[in-house]
Amino acid sequence: MNELFNVKDKVVVITGGAGILGKGIAAYLAKEGAKVVVVDFDPIGGQKTVDDIIAAGGEAIFIQADVGKDEECEKAVQIAYDTYGHIDILNNNVGLIS
Repeated sequence: MNELFNVKDKVVVITGGAGILGKGIAAYLAKEGAKVVVVDFDPIGGQKTVDDIIAAGGEAIFIQADVGKDEECEKAVQIAYDTYGHIDILNNNVGLIS
């Protein structure tokens, strides 16, 4: 079963990566060998997610972006491509704040 869902060396973009769910998913996928791109509008929380992944031996970068804005999404995708050359998986964890 692990081979069926193997993420080793896959590039995973996680939106909402500063939130509880996004951070947990990012940490797990990094532990499994994925290269994680954390995208969030919260620079402190997003960078903390990345710092925790790196401290645990994983690979990750943070991109500050509001994914509700097309131009910021395009910027985030371009940075991910410039860094890793491709994207394999997109995991959306963005929710509405009321």
